[in-house]
Amino acid sequence: MVADEVRKLADKTKGAVGNVAQIATEMNEKANVTGQNVSSVKDSFTQYIDSSEEVADTIRKGSRQVDECAGMLEAISSAAQQQTAVAENLSAVAENISKNTETIGKLLSMRPIIFAKY
Repeated sequence: MVADEVRKLADKTKGAVGNVAQIATEMNEKANVTGQNVSSVKDSFTQYIDSSEEVADTIRKGSRQVDECAGMLEAISSAAQQQTAVAENLSAVAENISKNTETIGKLLSMRPIIFAKY
């Protein structure tokens, strides 16, 4: 009887060892899948970081271009103000020339009268 009980216990132990071996195999498979998933996630994060850096570079370039455009607009505004000042000066000069021409015309029209007296 003791031998029978020992055999039954040995069979149970053998079954338990088989179950443990199966569980260990399943755990190894799941660990491998988990490792592959972690590697895949790492690759995804690496791609995300690379993409983020490219976006940041693009934003920096865009910002520099906006700054350059702002500088150009300031230069254009300054040039427009200078042109306005030049146009005002030219207008004043033209007005003076017109007045001088009118005065010269009056003087020339008076010339026969002035020379007639002498």
